[in-house]
Amino acid sequence: MDREPTRDREEVALETCRLYMQIGYHLEIEAKTTPAYSMSPASQTNAFHSSIETTAQKNVDEERRRREHVRRVTAAVDRLGPLEKKIIKKRYLEDDDVVNYAVWPELNLSERKYYRIKARAFYKLALMLKLEVYVEDESA
Repeated sequence: MDREPTRDREEVALETCRLYMQIGYHLEIEAKTTPAYSMSPASQTNAFHSSIETTAQKNVDEERRRREHVRRVTAAVDRLGPLEKKIIKKRYLEDDDVVNYAVWPELNLSERKYYRIKARAFYKLALMLKLEVYVEDESA
């Protein structure tokens, strides 16, 4: 497994999850209310197309996508061990701008043990969330 790209993908997923939990899931996309005129005649497809219906569907789909992302990430974090779970929640899911050197003293861990447990938690999360990136074999 290629560690750097995998870690980057995991951090994006965790930060996105935290952001969705903070701002909520609902996104309001406004419908276009200005009529559009065209010189070409309307085609007879028997398909009804409403910009309001399309906008409502986009709003519902985006909210569902956000809820599913938060559900997947929190379910994966909940399956970690107790110390791994505390580290990931404190560092990535609770507050903005929490740095590593503020977390390990709070959990009464040495710096080395903190990074070792965090690396193990990231490895597990990568597999659970299917975010792992593999090194390509150049000899093949």
